[in-house]
Amino acid sequence: MLQKVISYLESSGYRVLKEIAGSGKYRLLLIERAGRKYVARVASEAGDLFEMQYCKEISSCPNVAVPEFLDENLSIAVRKYLPKTLRDLLDTSGLDDVEALNIALSICRALECIHSKDLVYTDLKPENVGIENGQAFLIDTDSITRPFSRPRFITLDYAPPEYHEWGIVVKESDLYQLGLVLIEMSRHITSCIRSELQSLASMLTKRNPFDRPSARVVASRIELLIERLS
Repeated sequence: MLQKVISYLESSGYRVLKEIAGSGKYRLLLIERAGRKYVARVASEAGDLFEMQYCKEISSCPNVAVPEFLDENLSIAVRKYLPKTLRDLLDTSGLDDVEALNIALSICRALECIHSKDLVYTDLKPENVGIENGQAFLIDTDSITRPFSRPRFITLDYAPPEYHEWGIVVKESDLYQLGLVLIEMSRHITSCIRSELQSLASMLTKRNPFDRPSARVVASRIELLIERLS
C-alpha cells in the first residue's frame, strides 16, 4: 500500500523525503514539490467522503491547513507542512506574551470560520495546532463533524462534559477545548497576561456549553490584550 502511495506521489511531481511521526491513525510522509514542503496523510482505507465535503466547505477559512485529496482510492490527503506544533513549543521553548496571544487569536479565527459553516472542529489540542512564523493553523481535519452529532475522533483528555454525558459535540465544545489549551499556555507564561488567559479559560470551560463565549467574543478580548501590549 505505502509503495503504491509513494509511486503515485512521485508520478504527480512530488519527491518523498521521509516518513514522519503521526497520531497513529495514519502514516505521514514529508514530501516536496517545487521547493515547498508538504505532508501527505495516508489512511489504511478509502477516504472519508464526509471529511472531503467538510473540507470543501472550510476551504476559505483562515488558519486551517485544509488538505487536498489527491486520490480517493488510495486515500491520500496533502496539506502544507508546518515545522512545529503548539505542543512542541510548550514542551521546549515556552511562549512569550505576543506569541501566545497571536497563537490564541489564530485559533479563534479558525474556529469562528468553521462554526460559521455549521461545523465543529471537535479535536482541538496542542498537538493539532501547527505553528509557522508565529501563526497557528489547525492541522487535523478528520474530526470535523456537524453539531449535535457523535464525532469520529476526539481526544478524551480534551473532551467536553457534553461528550462524556451525551456522546455528542456542539460548536461550543470547541470553545471548551480552547479553554483547556489556554490553561496549558498560561502555565508557560510568566507575565501579566497569564491571569487574563486563565480568566478566559474559566469562562470557556463552563459545564453548560451554552454559557461559553463564542470564538468571536474571545477573539475580541485577545485583540484588546494585543493592543495593550503594543
